[in-house]
Amino acid sequence: MKHAGSSETRTVRDQPSAVPRLHLLLCLGVDFDLAYIPHLCRHYAHAVDSWNAVLHSNDPSDRGDRAIARAKQAFESSLIEVASHAPLATREWRGEF
Repeated sequence: MKHAGSSETRTVRDQPSAVPRLHLLLCLGVDFDLAYIPHLCRHYAHAVDSWNAVLHSNDPSDRGDRAIARAKQAFESSLIEVASHAPLATREWRGEF
């Protein structure tokens, strides 16, 4: 990309201010995808300004409650591990996905 009045060519990648930041909203099925939380945090934390996670379980019993609690803990510990200061907000959703 050429800048007006300049013969210099720069790519968007060369411009730190051009890196978009994300306010991430995701719906995660904790019955199946709990193990992906650390991977998600490791690979995307550098670009996320805020995490908003809807934690879903089809299981109405205590087992579903425990899975959602484990998912919250996994997000919190994974974000600490990657030194992310982005806030995390979670909501719970039970029933059909």
